[in-house]
Amino acid sequence: MASNLEIKASLTGKEVAVAQALRMGAVHAGSIHHVDVYFKTTTGRLKLRTIDGVHSELIFYERGEGSDQRLSQFERYPVEHPGQLRRMLERAYAVRGVIEKERNLWMYGQTRIHIDEVLNLGSFLEIEVPVPCSSGDPEEIMQTLLDGFQLAPEAYIRSSYIDLIAPCI
Repeated sequence: MASNLEIKASLTGKEVAVAQALRMGAVHAGSIHHVDVYFKTTTGRLKLRTIDGVHSELIFYERGEGSDQRLSQFERYPVEHPGQLRRMLERAYAVRGVIEKERNLWMYGQTRIHIDEVLNLGSFLEIEVPVPCSSGDPEEIMQTLLDGFQLAPEAYIRSSYIDLIAPCI
């Protein structure tokens, strides 16, 4: 499984985060519309993601939620027929919920910086540093970015978007 060192934080202003990303030398890599359908599972999280209504992938991930910086292990599988797969997964596992977001993707070397606008939730910053990372130590890269974004301690979120929308399911 692939791994990332990750953080998530709420944002009061996306414009400030964009300015900070630019100041640190991040490069805008595009805007993406995601629809993530989460399925009920006994371990980890399973979602069927549709990107810009064109490309789809099945993503399984496990991540501890005990600290602000979390190691996430994940697998992605390209999906050719997402409608058929969704129907099958709905029958087998049931839908936990749907997250729809506009993602502005920024790259800082190999690190992905997401400035997300999540429907019915608000604005968020996510940072995903690949582990291992050929461009340096993942913890040092994360700390450099955290210093640059100057996040308040109360901004950190230790859960997935689906947990914020459907916490008890």
